[in-house]
Amino acid sequence: MLEMATEAADGMAYLASKKLVHRDLAARNCMLDHRLTLKVGDFGMTRTMKPDYYRTGTNALVPIKWMAPESISEGRYTTRSDAWSYGVLLWEMATYGETPYKICSPLHAYFHTSSSHSDTSPTKLSFSPLYSAMIFHTPAHFSTLLRVSTQ
Repeated sequence: MLEMATEAADGMAYLASKKLVHRDLAARNCMLDHRLTLKVGDFGMTRTMKPDYYRTGTNALVPIKWMAPESISEGRYTTRSDAWSYGVLLWEMATYGETPYKICSPLHAYFHTSSSHSDTSPTKLSFSPLYSAMIFHTPAHFSTLLRVSTQ
């Protein structure tokens, strides 16, 4: 599982290096090849960041339970918001594919990820190290993760 998490981070680091924001990173959009190497896919929501972010201007359907709070409230997508989704992906991996916040409506999930409730994990249970990955969403997150995981 750690190898797959590293491969997802590698794919996201590549997108970030090309100034692209995925906007829909989730287990449902990851595939395994014949050697069980994880590949990030479904680039239908991917956009170019200009200069450092992409802002949506429509009320399109979006995957609320995988989105960073600032993406929901401001429609702003960055490498940091992809890092948040990566943290949710790690949570999905650790729970063998459970839906994040499955007992909550999308609005309720957003409430729990807002700044005043940022200590609440996807199931309001443990997994605090994984949730920390969602909270620690800095622009260099993916490349930092790759350096740490390959040491």
